[in-house]
Amino acid sequence: MSFKKASLFAFSLTFVLGLLFFAFSFKLPTSTPGMVVGPGYYPRVLSLFLIVSSVIGLYVQARKPDDGKRVEIKKPLYLFLVLGFSVLVAGVWHATRSFYPIAIVATLTLLWVLNPEPTSRKKALKTVGITIVLIGVICLLFTVVLQLNL
Repeated sequence: MSFKKASLFAFSLTFVLGLLFFAFSFKLPTSTPGMVVGPGYYPRVLSLFLIVSSVIGLYVQARKPDDGKRVEIKKPLYLFLVLGFSVLVAGVWHATRSFYPIAIVATLTLLWVLNPEPTSRKKALKTVGITIVLIGVICLLFTVVLQLNL
């Protein structure tokens, strides 16, 4: 597939997903008594960002001439691994209702598997450090700012 066609497809898919998330975000409250910023704001802002950025990307890609570059996925197994793992994590989270232990294990596993460095202490420390930062930011954003219990 040409790079231009792949880009147009990806931007179109992002636009549709942004619209879907925006529509579903109206089910979440935007504010409640004692809470100025409710849980509905985050998905709404994120979906608007997806919509705007995909429209800009579609416009830019549509104006560019097709230069004949081809898109090649060098390790398609990694794509299916991440997609499958994401579905598994979502299913386990839905069944157990305990987000953070699952997110920590999933993030550690994916960072370890997808990191091409040879196994070493440096790789382990880097994986643990990035996991702590990512889960910390998620916890801060959802638990402290949006006051959601994941």
